Amino acid sequence: MNNISLKVKGVPKNTFIFLDDKLIKAKRDSFANRVFKGQTEKNKISIKIYKRQDLTLKNWWLYEIFYFVFSLFGLLDFRGKGNFYTLSYEAMLTLNADTQIDLSFDRKGEKAIVVNNSSTEIEEKENKKEIDLVAKKRFKWVVFAKILAWIALAVGICFLVI
Repeated sequence: MNNISLKVKGVPKNTFIFLDDKLIKAKRDSFANRVFKGQTEKNKISIKIYKRQDLTLKNWWLYEIFYFVFSLFGLLDFRGKGNFYTLSYEAMLTLNADTQIDLSFDRKGEKAIVVNNSSTEIEEKENKKEIDLVAKKRFKWVVFAKILAWIALAVGICFLVI
């Protein structure tokens, strides 16, 4: 039986972590890192980490309307703007009796994930960070729609006051 301890630092939202093609439910520690501890019979397992944008989801327009209305028409919108990166990381891990892996997201570099500390051999298959052009295009439409909504709101308030 091989023990695995996985720690991923700086995890952005909409990030999915898979071990052997199974989505894992990693818990957050006190430093907002995702931590997973488990056991497996296998000597080699695959790890996949993906991050996607809100604007590439199936019903993206519905989510944008929801965020716009419930953030007081965009005044309290806490979501980061201008970050259109999608991240993709795939690797094969050769496990030993006690495997500890410490990964972190590379926010400024060209790679998606950086291996900080590992007690095992990691064979990377894919480690890339790309700009999602669909999300970037849809973001421009969202900004345009928000401006139109603010103008319509101002005109509506003017008609109510007069």
